[in-house]
Amino acid sequence: MKTDTYQEITEQIIKRLEDVRHPWRRPWNNHGVKQKCEIPENNNESIKRCTQIVENFSGKPAINENNFACYYPNSDYVDIPEIEAFNTAESYYHTLFHELIHSTGHKERLNRKTLVEVEHYKGEEELTAEIGAIFLCEIAGIKENVFNNTMAYIQKWFQTLENDPKMVILAAGAAQKAADYVQK
Repeated sequence: MKTDTYQEITEQIIKRLEDVRHPWRRPWNNHGVKQKCEIPENNNESIKRCTQIVENFSGKPAINENNFACYYPNSDYVDIPEIEAFNTAESYYHTLFHELIHSTGHKERLNRKTLVEVEHYKGEEELTAEIGAIFLCEIAGIKENVFNNTMAYIQKWFQTLENDPKMVILAAGAAQKAADYVQK
């Protein structure tokens, strides 16, 4: 993916930060009631590309099914609900990409200080993971409403960073490195 595309997405994020007014909601049901996921036919090229991105991520962490999505840096694994728990396969991959971007900060990968010292850099690390997830979604060709959910999520963390646009730019730079790492 060209750096211009990363820059374009980053600029869109910065531009839309002021427009987001609704809270971000996770795409899965946390109450134990499964929702039907519209899993596309095998000929859906964007889902095939998502699968390839995950499969081709060399040295990726273990990925386990669980009731919530989270990356555990000390043990180097990702928990994620099963795909059927999501409204769409695109939402599943967006969430998985978010957690995989977190995993690139592991000491054996990019050793990102925002993951290693998360208590000091939580907002910046969350921005990095979310922007990186959007980069990977764009690469895979996901054109679903993922961007709107991302903007609401980014807005939440942006406010914790005192609305400092510099933080978005720093996070976008780290997200670009992380997305490139996942694809190498």
